[in-house]
Amino acid sequence: MASRISRRKLLARAGLGLVSGLSAYAVGIEPDWLEVTHTEVPMPGLGKGFDGFRIGVVSDIHYPEWVDAAYIKRAFGLLMDQKPDLVCVPGDIYQAETKIEDHPYTGILDHVHAPHGVFGSLGNHDCRCNRPKLIKAIHDQTPIRMLINESVVLSRGGDSLALGGLPMLRYTPKIDLGLTFGHLPPEMPRIALCHHPDFAMRTGETERVDLLIAGHTHGGQVRLTPWYAPVTMSAYGSKFLGGLVQGDGFRVFVSRGIARPSHVRFLSRPEVSVLTLRCA
Repeated sequence: MASRISRRKLLARAGLGLVSGLSAYAVGIEPDWLEVTHTEVPMPGLGKGFDGFRIGVVSDIHYPEWVDAAYIKRAFGLLMDQKPDLVCVPGDIYQAETKIEDHPYTGILDHVHAPHGVFGSLGNHDCRCNRPKLIKAIHDQTPIRMLINESVVLSRGGDSLALGGLPMLRYTPKIDLGLTFGHLPPEMPRIALCHHPDFAMRTGETERVDLLIAGHTHGGQVRLTPWYAPVTMSAYGSKFLGGLVQGDGFRVFVSRGIARPSHVRFLSRPEVSVLTLRCA
C-alpha cells in the first residue's frame, strides 16, 4: 500500500511539474520567441520580373497592449535582415480603444523600408479606435501607407503586380473588390491585404484575387496540438491558424502576428514572415 501511495505521489508531483513547466514556457519564453518563417507562393500569371519577389509580413502588432517599442523594433529588425522587396502590415496596428495621441509610433518604425514600399490595411482593433486620428498618425509617424479600398501597381523587370487593401469584415457594410481592383487589366496578378482570413471563403466574386495576406487569428495563440486551437476568432475553426491556406474563394496566407495578449502563447510563436513569389 505504501508503495502504491508513493507511486501516486510521484506521478502527481511529475504532473504538477509538467504543468508548471509548460505554463512557465507559455508565459515566459514563447511570447518573446519571435520566429522568421519562409513560404514560397506559386502564382499563376505572375510575370518573370516578379519571380523571386520577397514580401515581408508583420501582422497584429496591437500597440501599445502587451508590446512595447523595443519589441516592435526587434520584430521589424528581424524582417529588415531578410531584405524584403515589399513590406505588408495587414491590420491591428493599434490596440482597440487606444488614445492615439497618447501612444505615438514616432521613432518605432524608422528603420522599416523596402524598395517597393511599406503598405498596410485596417484590422478590427484599428476600426475600434478613432479612425481619422489613427490613419493620420500612421501616415505622419510611420513609413506605412494605408490602402483602404484602393490598390497600387508595382513594376519590376517590365512586369506588373497589383497590391490592394480591403476594409475589415464586420466593420464595413460591403467589401467591394471592384472598387479596389476593377480598374485594372484582368490579366494583371493581384494581392490583397485583408485582415480577416475568413474573406478567403467568399465565393462568387468576379474580380480576380490571386492571394490574400491576412492575420487576425494569432495562430490560435494557445494551441492544444500543432493543428488545433480552441479559440481562433474565425468561423472556420482551426482552418486559418497560419500559413498558406486554400479557401473556397481565394488562397490566403495567414500570419500568426507578433502580439502577445495576456503575454501568453503556446505552440504558436509570434511570427515575422517572408513570402517568396514564384511563377506558376
